Amino acid sequence: MEQMNAKKLSSVDVRMQNLTKIFVDKTGKETRAVDDFTVTIPAGKLIGLLGPSGCGKSTTLYMIAGLHKPTAGQIFFGEEDVTFMPPEKRGIGLVFQNYALYPHMTVLQNIMFPLENLNVPKQEALQRAHEMAELVHIGELMERKPAQLSGGQQQRVAIARALVKKPRVLLLDEPLSNLDARLRLQTREEIKRIQRETGITTIFVTHDQEEAMSISDEIVVMNFGLEQQKDKPQHVYDEPQNMFVAKFLGNPPINIIEGVIENNVLKMINGYELESIKADNQEVYIGIRPEFFETKENGKIKGVIDLVEHIGRDTMALFQVEGYQEPLRAIVFADRNLAPNQVIHFDYNKIFVFNKETGARIK
Repeated sequence: MEQMNAKKLSSVDVRMQNLTKIFVDKTGKETRAVDDFTVTIPAGKLIGLLGPSGCGKSTTLYMIAGLHKPTAGQIFFGEEDVTFMPPEKRGIGLVFQNYALYPHMTVLQNIMFPLENLNVPKQEALQRAHEMAELVHIGELMERKPAQLSGGQQQRVAIARALVKKPRVLLLDEPLSNLDARLRLQTREEIKRIQRETGITTIFVTHDQEEAMSISDEIVVMNFGLEQQKDKPQHVYDEPQNMFVAKFLGNPPINIIEGVIENNVLKMINGYELESIKADNQEVYIGIRPEFFETKENGKIKGVIDLVEHIGRDTMALFQVEGYQEPLRAIVFADRNLAPNQVIHFDYNKIFVFNKETGARIK
């Protein structure tokens, strides 16, 4: 335990208050990349900024880093206002998507480089570089050049170089996107281990929901520069606040179908009555995740099997329902002998209901 405590870095919470970033192109057209964004990243936690391309997550990260100046709003590290502080004064470690290693330098020289800029004495710099190399498990690679390393090893060098300055905040921009699937899995586990051992406040940007959900203490789902939801990953998945979040999280994706509420009864547009609901009469979208379906002899939803896909221990059935063009997906136990054109009845153990106009969740 003593060794682990020796590696612990000081961490602070990161508070963004009404943060806005507007980019203006040559024609004067404005793009609001981040829009009145107010979020607190707790000290010592690993938080994922998650969303589709263009949602404002990288812009937010670069404002925290000091590489973009906010149009409005403030950024605090603990109680310190760092909104207009230069990047080198903020105490951040930043790992870019392409790692940005110096090709002519060895691993050791790459890790030590930031310390040379800080005028850290050579012996101390060597010691810190070796400590960080051991932390990220690349101690035996110190004399190699980046071209002699695998993608995963380069990634670890970049993290060691970011941590060697003993930053208050570690920022990772799409850190795993350049790795193959097997390495991605391995490296995300490494990132979680390193974060736990150092205790550093870590913010990482990704569009990969599985990646964010697997290692984050909390995720912030973003779209159009706005926070959609912030919470523990499983809670966001289980209790999405709106249809965007429900659709963005989940693989295979959630089934979204049209429905209606009439006289406190939720119905599909083909007239199938699903359940009682206390809400005004209105058109709605109904969300059912594939794993929410249950095959039942007298189930409320009648379908005809279109396609059966075997996915390991489970089976995915695509089935057509009268009145709907798109097939629905259901995950069922592999021991069910399903075949195309078979009539099947489903119930569900959970359902989401969204306002058709706003996408806000009703149930």
